[in-house]
Amino acid sequence: MGLDFALKTGAVKSAPAYEVITTFPVQIVNGELQIKDTRLRLGFRY
Repeated sequence: MGLDFALKTGAVKSAPAYEVITTFPVQIVNGELQIKDTRLRLGFRY
């Protein structure tokens, strides 16, 4: 049995998960996946 989280929000969808997970904005530019780490207040990085 695994954990179940909402992909967009990180919200818990079912047990045994009990904490929301951190999510990050992503984008694809010229075929490269870029992830914005909002904890660091930086632009998109990959």
